[in-house]
Amino acid sequence: MKFKNILALVLIMLMTSCATVHKGKYARQVKLPSNTLSREKLTQGGLVISGRLEKSLSNDYYKFIGFTFENRTGNKISIKEIKLDFQNQYLDNTVSISSGDELIGWHDAMQQEKRRKEFNRETFFTSLFLGGGLLAVFGDNNWSDVGAGMILGGVASLTIDEFNRERKEIQTGKIFPDTHLLAGEFDVMPGFYENKWLVLNIKNPDIVPKNLYIEYEVDGERESVALRL
Repeated sequence: MKFKNILALVLIMLMTSCATVHKGKYARQVKLPSNTLSREKLTQGGLVISGRLEKSLSNDYYKFIGFTFENRTGNKISIKEIKLDFQNQYLDNTVSISSGDELIGWHDAMQQEKRRKEFNRETFFTSLFLGGGLLAVFGDNNWSDVGAGMILGGVASLTIDEFNRERKEIQTGKIFPDTHLLAGEFDVMPGFYENKWLVLNIKNPDIVPKNLYIEYEVDGERESVALRL
């Protein structure tokens, strides 16, 4: 089965495995210049965004986060130029976005852990692992050279700061699967939603991010939301 076909299957499974659209906490739009958070779930661009740190797919050093982007407008919404940060210089300089070879290594270790214990079947993405959907994506032959897109001296992953600085120079399609939050621009059709995910590598388990800020472009305008992890 070709890589794109597997990804299409994963998207279908994502939509059918969730009884409700939003499984996690709602993100709140950051209002500028006051830098305060909106009380409304709906952003100015017409999105409702939520996310969840999936404990069954995480440990002290790796954090798997699933996201939902819902379009509450009558028009297609294109989301591009995503930028992440924690509003904390230490975390921005030390927390890495797993990609390429490291992402494969995380997958292999998680697959081994999956065999060791039984996951809670009601978690956000566990059904994909139990059904083999996401595992199949990582097992595709195209992942044999997944790290080829890293142009910064063969680095397997980048800190939040490094990724934000080098984002335009990185061929994200070669280091992230299509369903990854940072794989590139994606569309959300009117009245529908898209699920995305990422894996963060935490160097110091005693200092774990409490909030993730997601900045992106919608219809030529920049928006930022804060998600409580």
